Amino acid sequence: MCHRFITLSRQETEQVAHELVAPGAIASAPAWREGTNSARSETKAFPGSHVGVFVAQDELLAGCAASDDMLLKPHEGKSAGQLELSVTDALWGVSFDWSDKPVINARIEKAVIDGSVWNKIAATGRCIVPAWGFFEPHQRERVQSPRTGRFVKRQYLFSDSSGMPLLLAGLFIDGAFAIITTEPNSTVAPVHNRMPLVLAPTQIPLWFSSRWNLLAGCDSVDLVSEPEDRALGTAESDKPAEHVPIQESLFS
Repeated sequence: MCHRFITLSRQETEQVAHELVAPGAIASAPAWREGTNSARSETKAFPGSHVGVFVAQDELLAGCAASDDMLLKPHEGKSAGQLELSVTDALWGVSFDWSDKPVINARIEKAVIDGSVWNKIAATGRCIVPAWGFFEPHQRERVQSPRTGRFVKRQYLFSDSSGMPLLLAGLFIDGAFAIITTEPNSTVAPVHNRMPLVLAPTQIPLWFSSRWNLLAGCDSVDLVSEPEDRALGTAESDKPAEHVPIQESLFS
């Protein structure tokens, strides 16, 4: 279950939202410009953090007919430029009367069940959580914490192989969100038994349509993994790294 991820800065978040819906951007699945990932934000989000998420500004794609083509391009008659994403600050963790603490993850298997609490939220409250990467603890490997000296589960950082921002599916309600989780792909499975549902840019129209449940269990992004102590230079890090300004464009 995802308990930590690397956020985008506000500037990066707004830039990604703009570029994702630029004319032709979704249909062409824009590639990351070489070298840009070296200048990304390294700020980490924890449960209770406020981060920028994408929500659809309108309902243009709601109720459109489902087809396999929707996984590759916007629905016929709807251009990428007609899908508007709004950036809003949201709290990571949804509060419920039945839970002692905010719920940060929602299983896709439960979200697709008619009448479930997550299904009701999904009807009107889907969002996208942009991230540079997410962390999962290894079920067997242990490393010694330089802070406490205790042996803890080794954390692995998962990110896009080409350096693009990851688009994590989320559910949004009352200014808070939970990250959708699904079965792990071949990269995550050796480390953990769950992972966030990662959307490809071409899947955004479907995610904000009435047939979003077709994406259940779908992970089309090529991920790479690395132990956190190798990726970030520490075996256990709970402090955000220094922010480095981004370059001119994220998706071109």
